[in-house]
Amino acid sequence: QVYSELCQEDEPPSVADPQVLNFLATHTDINVQGGGERLADALRQVLAPAEDTLQFPQFLELLRENAVADSTAVSKFLETCRGHDSVAKTECAAHALHVAQKMVSITFEKEKWDVLLQAVMRDLEHMVSLQDFVQICKKLSRCARLLQFLEVEAQEELPGLSGKDLKQWKALSEDISTRLQQQPGLRGPRQSPQEPSVLPEQLEAIPECSPEGAGDSTAKCDLCKAGICAYHTQRAPAKGPKSAAKVRVPPSNKLEARQGLEEAMTSLADLVLQLEDAILEAFDAGLEENELLPAFKRLEELRGTCNDREVR
Repeated sequence: QVYSELCQEDEPPSVADPQVLNFLATHTDINVQGGGERLADALRQVLAPAEDTLQFPQFLELLRENAVADSTAVSKFLETCRGHDSVAKTECAAHALHVAQKMVSITFEKEKWDVLLQAVMRDLEHMVSLQDFVQICKKLSRCARLLQFLEVEAQEELPGLSGKDLKQWKALSEDISTRLQQQPGLRGPRQSPQEPSVLPEQLEAIPECSPEGAGDSTAKCDLCKAGICAYHTQRAPAKGPKSAAKVRVPPSNKLEARQGLEEAMTSLADLVLQLEDAILEAFDAGLEENELLPAFKRLEELRGTCNDREVR
């Protein structure tokens, strides 16, 4: 019903439509207070390159996967597990309920929550892992949001945007459209299949790909912002013939990124730059912060080892 209302002239909803974006943000845990970055990232996860409309399966997937933020669920699990890698099913139910209750604005009777909990947890083992806990939080939150919609909003037409709200969402729409035209982690518009690939000489001029100009206080990458980038803090190479620029191609999916990250962490021959590249590629592929934390820890260990060798 809602999807049909968001469609215009029997066309799928456009991701540039402020009304569509407002509905997605209102019915998910995607924060748009600081701009459209998070909503653009969520859209990028369900859209194909250069696609600007939401088909019904994509619409549902975005609502389900973002019913609660991964960081919220992971944080709640870490509070609960007390250093272990799993929690008891009863504890899982209590804490997932606490997360889901914060995702809705109305109060449901205990009997309704019991039905929802039983539906989403019936196939779980006695002990629940982090991955399962995150999925339980998402399913329970999505069910609660849907129940709230059916009880409160479904009887009325979707509220329209006007005045200040319309102006705000138009600005967010422009921001999101611009972000969707960019490759994750790269600057500039996304290339179409007909356009020639970026030349190594062009990539060589991008600050993020060269240590030249080290000492500049401007953060050139996410590792710089974290204060642990050993690449951009190294001294610029001596003037001379330029070597072939290394083009960092983002991986096509999370599996490739995760495998590359694990290989970089476990190999005894790893260097700091290799692990930094793997972290950046994993970040471009959309891996979550909790998956990157072990790599950052390993990076600090490698840097410490390198510093010790320099002292010796």
